[in-house]
Amino acid sequence: MKSALNVCLFLALATGLVAQTSKAPKKTTNRQSAAITAADVQALRDAIAAQQSALQQQQQQIQELRDQLHQKDQTAQQAQTAASDAANKADAAQAAASQQQQSVTELKDDVSDLKNNLANDIITAQESQKESHRLNQQIKLLGKVKLSGDLRIRYEPFFGGGAITATEPALRNRERYRLRFNMNTNITDDFAAGFSLASGDIGDPISTNQTETGFFTRTPINVDKAFVVYKPHYLKPFTLTAGKFAYTWLRTELIWDNDLNPEGGSAALAWDWKKGFINHFGIVAIGTPIWEVGGGPDTYMVGGQVQTGWNLGPRLKLTADGAYYNYDNADAIAQNQVGGNGFATNGLPTTAGGTFGFGGSTNTNNVGISTGSAPTLRSSECWMQLPVWILTPATSGGPFMH
Repeated sequence: MKSALNVCLFLALATGLVAQTSKAPKKTTNRQSAAITAADVQALRDAIAAQQSALQQQQQQIQELRDQLHQKDQTAQQAQTAASDAANKADAAQAAASQQQQSVTELKDDVSDLKNNLANDIITAQESQKESHRLNQQIKLLGKVKLSGDLRIRYEPFFGGGAITATEPALRNRERYRLRFNMNTNITDDFAAGFSLASGDIGDPISTNQTETGFFTRTPINVDKAFVVYKPHYLKPFTLTAGKFAYTWLRTELIWDNDLNPEGGSAALAWDWKKGFINHFGIVAIGTPIWEVGGGPDTYMVGGQVQTGWNLGPRLKLTADGAYYNYDNADAIAQNQVGGNGFATNGLPTTAGGTFGFGGSTNTNNVGISTGSAPTLRSSECWMQLPVWILTPATSGGPFMH
């Protein structure tokens, strides 16, 4: 395109020069008829100078046009470069926009995944919190459980003794052990429960000692206690106990053996005062089924006790209690205490040397000796306790003593 423009400009200039040259000879021809003067020469010189000046101007104009064309070419190239750069930038911007859109999409997906994970984490945390709360509750319940136990092993030799006129008893050696396990817990603020497991002959209610005999046969573990205690918080002096439990009343070994755990129920009202002449007053009601049968009268005991405590001085206190026990059909107790050593058996010692207690079934219990109705046995005990024990029994004797 630049070459075509240059050719056009050159033809235009050449045509102008030819036109001017062709006109000059005409003037000369017209003047040939006249004499050539110095003025004519000078005019010719001026015309040539004017043509040269016009030629220079035309050359200058051509150069200017060339410069303008070159500048336009440069401008066009710059514009083309700018357009190319703009296109590249547009492509880059488009790519950046696409990448940004992809990043936004990925970010949205990440946010959605984060929300889902957060929701799952919240659900897991709630479940973990519930599980932790449940475990804490179980731990609290376990914290209320009190466990205890003991094991005792002893050797018992028997030699000498007996009546002076009788033959001396044979020397006897035996080994015994006692194993006990206890559990107590507060179920609620008002209820407590517990149980005890112990070794010993199941036919002996006043001992948990087990003799090592019987050709290495296995020995029983028995339920020694199983009880529930109700002590309402709105009536703190009142206590109700039921099951097989330890003594809920004060007693001496004149009537009750220390290792016996009675069965039945007990209700007590007791008040304690730290200051004052009387520091304790209580009333205890007792009801214990001793022997329940289907083929005869049952044997049971009901009784009660009044308890008092006295402040006699800064270092002197007195406890004075009175109890009354009423046994119905008491002969059945004596009739079934045969087999040796006062064990409560069904009258038949085992071939292994031990004794076993009353048998029974879910509906009836006809094992043991029952002779029908029997007289009622009444016993009582009154006693006082000072810093040194002072016992004053009203009557002596009881069915569950050594």
